[in-house]
Amino acid sequence: MKFLSVDKQLHFLVGTSLAGVLFISTDNLLLTVGGVVLAGALKEIRDSMGYGTPEMTDLLYTVLGVFPILCAQYIGKYYAA
Repeated sequence: MKFLSVDKQLHFLVGTSLAGVLFISTDNLLLTVGGVVLAGALKEIRDSMGYGTPEMTDLLYTVLGVFPILCAQYIGKYYAA
C-alpha cells in the first residue's frame, strides 16, 4: 500500500488547521472554504515564482483539509445533545 508523501500530508494538515481557525473565528463555512482555497492558491503561485515546485495536487490536498472541519460542524450541529 502506497501512503501519501509527507508533503501532501502537510498540505492536508495546514488546510485543516487553517479551516479550523477560520471557522471558529467567522462561524461561516463559505468564508472558511474560500479562505483555505485562497491560501492554497497563493502558496502555489509563490511556488511558481521560483520558491518551490508548483503542483495542483498540493492545492487539492490543502483544500481537502476543509472536510474534517465540515464534518465536525455537521456532527456538532445535528447530533449534539
